[in-house]
Amino acid sequence: MAVYDKSGNLLSSCYDKAGSKLTKAYDVNGEQIWTSESTTIKVGTYNVGDWGWGSGLPPVADKDTYLALQNTLFSEMGVDICAMQEWSASFCSDGTMSSIVTDKYFEYLQGSGVWAIGSNIPFTSFSAHTYTTTSAGGDYAKYEKAYFTIGGKNVCFFNTHFALTQDIQEAQSAEILNLARQEEYCIVCGDWNTVIHSMTDTDYTAMVKPFIDAGFEDANCGKFGIFSTYYGTSDPTADYKPATDHILVSGNIEILDAYVNTTKLTDDIDAKIDHVPLIAELVIY
Repeated sequence: MAVYDKSGNLLSSCYDKAGSKLTKAYDVNGEQIWTSESTTIKVGTYNVGDWGWGSGLPPVADKDTYLALQNTLFSEMGVDICAMQEWSASFCSDGTMSSIVTDKYFEYLQGSGVWAIGSNIPFTSFSAHTYTTTSAGGDYAKYEKAYFTIGGKNVCFFNTHFALTQDIQEAQSAEILNLARQEEYCIVCGDWNTVIHSMTDTDYTAMVKPFIDAGFEDANCGKFGIFSTYYGTSDPTADYKPATDHILVSGNIEILDAYVNTTKLTDDIDAKIDHVPLIAELVIY
């Protein structure tokens, strides 16, 4: 609903008594009377699991089948931006990449070490960092930060991969939260290596809840449920980690829907892919 000031100008911002910016306003009867202009995008986070080392899995003998499955996954995702982990420059040890990825994302593909961000929305800037507090974490102690402009709004996008030990994970989480809170619009994606069965688990209270307390919303461990995104074997009941991957957004970004791509859970080619993509449909106000 459009609202105008006394001069007839379209009201683009609305604030509460404390001065905090609102995305929606309601009358005393609970009817929505105003909403800011918004843009809808779809983002995903996906640990691609580099062939032959991503999770200690043996090299894939049937490369064509492996690449076909990767093509299927990316085609089904249909996202505007995808945060990828364990990219390591290619999906396969011989340098072969999925054609869906090279066709759709190659123009804007950025990467540092083993991470990459693919996007069909141009980035205005991009940087890669080593965690200042967790440099001993080796390859896991990195993140990427990119910016893109959409609907007149400058959005900060993080891609990260957490270490395997909780002390380093907590330091990584705290560092990214500190940076994310400085951004007006922020999306944080990545493989956090968390194991969360409920909101009382330590992995949740130590690494995710501080974001929630700061006004962020999680596509995993939120109103859409807890998604299992990591499977170390082809049997989804054998070796899984609930809520390994996350997409967290600042309070002025709404998660319309969140889900996982289940192709891996129904394939019959063993453990060639150990993660499934987590996808979120977002509205940026």
